[in-house]
Amino acid sequence: MRKLLLSVVCLLLMSGLVLATEYTILAYDKEKKVIALKDKGGNEVAGRLTEKTKVTRIKKDGSKAEGDVTRVEKMLSGEDVAGKKIEATVEKGEITEITTKGGKKPAP
Repeated sequence: MRKLLLSVVCLLLMSGLVLATEYTILAYDKEKKVIALKDKGGNEVAGRLTEKTKVTRIKKDGSKAEGDVTRVEKMLSGEDVAGKKIEATVEKGEITEITTKGGKKPAP
């Protein structure tokens, strides 16, 4: 009985876990702060950036740094944003977490 109960508890904890998915950016609505995204399966989803969105940047050297939502908005406002890849977690129409790649090249 104990093993069954432990298994059920683990199953419930794992089902609540949300993982980031890699998306391709389709478009960005600057006024509404909404990003149209497409996953590898071809499913389209839209998510809104908020002040609560956690931002992580992966630098060229592979190190991670905490980012800022305003910098992501600036990056998304560029003309060549469509087709870029990002990792994001979208829950109930809001982007809770976003990971972008890029940054300055490391010094030689």
